Amino acid sequence: MHIYVETKEQLGKVACDSLLVGLYQNMKVSGSYLEEIDKSLAGYVSELLARQPKCGEFGEIHSLYTCGKMAAKHIVFIGL
Repeated sequence: MHIYVETKEQLGKVACDSLLVGLYQNMKVSGSYLEEIDKSLAGYVSELLARQPKCGEFGEIHSLYTCGKMAAKHIVFIGL
């Protein structure tokens, strides 16, 4: 198993099987590290935060496959 740590500015370019991304309660996409991911995934993150307000709560987990829209094959959003 290989574990890589990248800075937030490069999240859309991280080539990996699964990218773990932390979410906080009441988090906004605009101006945050989520903005690049949201654009790559055609607004998925914005939609997730709008429709599932608890997704940023501690322990909440949401995952999806990127279908080639990002370098990462799979993203796991984890509530912090």
